[in-house]
Amino acid sequence: MQGVVPAAVSASKSIEFEAVPLGVAELGDILVSQSTDPDLVPLMRIAGAVVTEDGGVTCHAAVICRELEVPCVVGCQGVLSAIGDGTQLLVDGYSGRVDVIESGTGKGN
Repeated sequence: MQGVVPAAVSASKSIEFEAVPLGVAELGDILVSQSTDPDLVPLMRIAGAVVTEDGGVTCHAAVICRELEVPCVVGCQGVLSAIGDGTQLLVDGYSGRVDVIESGTGKGN
């Protein structure tokens, strides 16, 4: 895992990019995805943080999050199977850590 944007954030709600329409995401949600693409930029703009399973420091998520100053951790393999919607996460873009603070609903529970 690599931290991309040097900031740390925790949020009481994490959602998966693939599973959420734009209207469901709220300002400050932590968005979790396999990867990102230009279609997801509107969600990334309101995200408290972004976590992806794929990628490195030059991937789409890393570049866009640096531009938007949104904390981001990329290359977090297995995150989609480990957590569910609503999981409270601490995303640390300084160190590249993603910690579960409280479990939510879904796959990881």
